[in-house]
Amino acid sequence: MRELIKKYPVISSILFFVLTIMIPWAILFPLFNDLPYYYGYVIKYALTLILSVLATLFIYKKVPFSLKNKNYLKGLFSFGMIGLICAFIAFFCSMSKIDRRTNFNEVFSFVMYILFVALSEEYLFRVLILGILLNRYGHDKKKALLCVMISSVIFGLRHYINLITMPNTVISTTGQVLFTFMAGFYLSCIYIRTKNIYICLTIHFLEDIFTMCWLLFSNDAFNNQNVDGNLLNTTMLVLVHIIYVIAGIFMIKDKRYEYENIMEV
Repeated sequence: MRELIKKYPVISSILFFVLTIMIPWAILFPLFNDLPYYYGYVIKYALTLILSVLATLFIYKKVPFSLKNKNYLKGLFSFGMIGLICAFIAFFCSMSKIDRRTNFNEVFSFVMYILFVALSEEYLFRVLILGILLNRYGHDKKKALLCVMISSVIFGLRHYINLITMPNTVISTTGQVLFTFMAGFYLSCIYIRTKNIYICLTIHFLEDIFTMCWLLFSNDAFNNQNVDGNLLNTTMLVLVHIIYVIAGIFMIKDKRYEYENIMEV
């Protein structure tokens, strides 16, 4: 089984996506639908993280990345500055009128939800799926970029699941799919260059929490989640974030790039 996974990494990547996200969500969504708003999401993403870790341990003999947080700040500001800037821009662009009351339980569950989104998706798509692809194909710059492309496409398409809970947001969700493809491309390149998953986690967490925090404080933001976006505005948002792809390509094509096998087989 391990050899088949390593021999057919693209098929294996899609299979892991289905097993860790699609099937659990299909089973758990109706069961946890009556829980307080963010609790069900925390459980779903926590389960995704657990399944992804178990899959990694099944395939590989050792932890697939160093738990030592080396050169975190240097990597964050050298390679992740664009992501940090985009996160702050997203905060102001999604700003809404503050008129909603919250309590500690809601704020805590919201923060945990965003944290588990970042943890589960970075582990699944960067550590597990990208790692499997790189281990098989990524031994030069062009092939490394192809691996990044494949893992990012899967990462982007994953967000069409949001139509289950917000069926009226076809334009917004499609824009999100395109945007997250670009963000995934950027984060994957950072992971390859720095070998530090914590940098990717930080950028992912900040991007999500700054964009979505207005759900806690604004009735308009909270009540309009199932309202579709404007096509022009969505298109402009996607076009602006092409900078993620450009930055990622430069990271990999940099003459200092030397492939190192992230996954320890």
